[in-house]
Amino acid sequence: MLGTIRPRVVSFLGAVFAYFVQMLASIKRQVLTPHTSFENELIDEAIYYVWVVYVGSDIYFVMKMWVVKVLLLVLKWRSMQML
Repeated sequence: MLGTIRPRVVSFLGAVFAYFVQMLASIKRQVLTPHTSFENELIDEAIYYVWVVYVGSDIYFVMKMWVVKVLLLVLKWRSMQML
């Protein structure tokens, strides 16, 4: 049973990650306009990358907790089946 769930979980997490990468790319396009000065562009780039690292690590830990919860539920279900 665990072998059939794992590809679905990985596929779902890949879709969520791709959605957030696309969202971050669209935010970068909106933040960096072509008429900004060089200094402002560097500051905007730095803020953007700090924000990406913050949001990315947050997303990573949330997805990791979700996977652990799902796997624990599957293991609990399998142990109930064996009783």
